[in-house]
Amino acid sequence: MGARVSVVTAVWNAREALKKTVASVAAMGGIDHVVVDGASSDGTPEYLGQTGTRWISEPDKGIADAMTKGIGMATGEYVLILQAGDLFAPGVTLDELEAELDGSDIVSFDVLVTHPDGDVRFLSRGLGAKLETSMSVPHQGAFVRRDLYDRIGAFEAQYKVGMDYEFMLRAKRAGASCKVVGRISSIMPADGISARRDWPSLQKRLAENRLIHSVHARGLRDRIVQKIYWSIYPLYKRLRHIGGRR
Repeated sequence: MGARVSVVTAVWNAREALKKTVASVAAMGGIDHVVVDGASSDGTPEYLGQTGTRWISEPDKGIADAMTKGIGMATGEYVLILQAGDLFAPGVTLDELEAELDGSDIVSFDVLVTHPDGDVRFLSRGLGAKLETSMSVPHQGAFVRRDLYDRIGAFEAQYKVGMDYEFMLRAKRAGASCKVVGRISSIMPADGISARRDWPSLQKRLAENRLIHSVHARGLRDRIVQKIYWSIYPLYKRLRHIGGRR
């Protein structure tokens, strides 16, 4: 019987961080691990050749393209995205995780985001109202049925930061079911582009989210709400950033 869970990892020139992720996944046991390397020049392909993971190394169009390739290679019923440096939380077992996989399209756990100035627990809110304005399903804790990707597609390569947010909105519009599990499954270091707190990175995320909102607006009401939201929210985020609050 094959693995029930596949982990997909996209990496580019991050060999040392990748080693931590590969070790974490291997320690769980019984997981199909797929690594998609974007033709790294730091020795990543040579390292992968020494591991038991399934992997490819070739140029890609960015992280969304790499993750989509990995999903296409996955064999598990559920797929979890863990990037280089992401880890399973200490004490979590595969049996405990699989016990929560009840057939829902998405089974979403919380994620611990580690910042130099303190850790933050990213609470999963599922596909509810919060998702209409911001990401509420951390992808490092989201076990997604592979057949959901088959039904609605995977990640859109045009998005460089918000591809996971766009996917979750698309899943919601398609009527996907989502189970929220109120415990931490994974740890994410805050060095990825989606977790950066500097203002240029925040601006980039805001710009992509605004585009995603416009693409997924369901009519006049959504467009009016979005117009009001985007007339206020960027200023709010800027003031919080100036004040040292993220």
